[in-house]
Amino acid sequence: NNDDGNAQQVNNNAANEERGVGNEDDNEAANAANNMVVANDINNFDLEDNFGRMVMERIQWPEQDLEMGCRWTMALMNNFATYFQLVLANSFHPVLQRAIGVGSAFEGWSPREQDVVYQVLVPMAPPQGHSFHLEQDTAGQRCMRNFRIRVQLECTCSSEQQGRNMLCFLHHPKEELRTNQDPSLLHTLCTGSHLDVEKTARWFYQLVRAIWPALPQSHNWHLVLLPSRRSCQFQVTNGRESYRIEMLFGVRQGNS
Repeated sequence: NNDDGNAQQVNNNAANEERGVGNEDDNEAANAANNMVVANDINNFDLEDNFGRMVMERIQWPEQDLEMGCRWTMALMNNFATYFQLVLANSFHPVLQRAIGVGSAFEGWSPREQDVVYQVLVPMAPPQGHSFHLEQDTAGQRCMRNFRIRVQLECTCSSEQQGRNMLCFLHHPKEELRTNQDPSLLHTLCTGSHLDVEKTARWFYQLVRAIWPALPQSHNWHLVLLPSRRSCQFQVTNGRESYRIEMLFGVRQGNS
C-alpha cells in the first residue's frame, strides 16, 4: 500500500508540473487513496483478528470433552496400576507406580479434535536387588536433558532380604541363581547395563494386552494396540467415543 501511495504521489507531481492546474482534483484523489489505505488496514486487522479468534476457538474447543477424557483415562490408569502391582509383585521387573497425566490434553488444550492424545507418565522404581541411576546421554549433545537409566545390582544378603526367599545376585553362584531364581532386570529389559527403551516399550505392550481383559472397561470398550517403539500407545472405543492413550515411562529424579 505504501508503494502504491508513493507511486500515486509521483504521478500527481508529474501531472501538476505538466498541467499546472487541477490541484483540487489531485487533492481529492490523494485523499481518496489515503482513505483506501486506511480501509485496507482496518480490513486486514479484522481478518487477522478473526483468524486469531478462529485459531483460539479451534485450540480451546474440547475443554469439556478433554476434561471428561482426562478423568476417564486416569480411571483406566488406576485400574491398570492395581493389576500392575498384583502381576509384578516379587518380580525383578520395574515397579510401576501410579500414572501421572502429562501433555497438552491434561493442560486443557489440543490442536484438533482428531489429534487428541491422552499422555500419561508411569514412573518406574527399581525392583528388589536393583538400583536405578540416571546418566546423561553423551551421544545426544544437542539434547541436554536426554538421560539413560543405568541398572545396578545391589547386595541383598541381609537377614531382612533373606526372609523374602531371595538369592543375592551378587554373591550367590550363577548356577544356583539360574536354577532357583528368575533372571535379573539386566538380563531381561537391559542392553548392557542400561535399561533398553524399546525392550521396555514391548514389555509395556505385553502387560497391557494381558491385563486388559481383567479390567471393567473391557466389558464395554474395545482395545486396539498402536505401533510405537519408545512408548505404549493404544486406542479404546465403544462405538460412540474413542480415546487415544500413550503411556510414557520414566524414573523419578530425586524428589521430583
